[in-house]
Amino acid sequence: MKRRLPGLAVLSAMLGTGALLGLGLGGRFWPLFVALAFGGLAAVAWLTRTRAPSRPSLTRPGRKRPRGDKTEEYDLEKDTSTDDQRWLM
Repeated sequence: MKRRLPGLAVLSAMLGTGALLGLGLGGRFWPLFVALAFGGLAAVAWLTRTRAPSRPSLTRPGRKRPRGDKTEEYDLEKDTSTDDQRWLM
């Protein structure tokens, strides 16, 4: 909620300013108010997008196996890497 408070403050300030201008100028300037509202929202969206940190990539590099390569099958009978172990696990 704390992250959204500045945005809510800006939107409420824009709404209050538009309401005061609308009451002062009258109802015949409604296209101007609609254009200002869209322009203000576009400016807030653009500022939010430019200030946001970039997102990390979804996949980690180097985690996928290359396709097409057939790995050799592991033969446990030929494995002698644990024959000289000192301690029994």
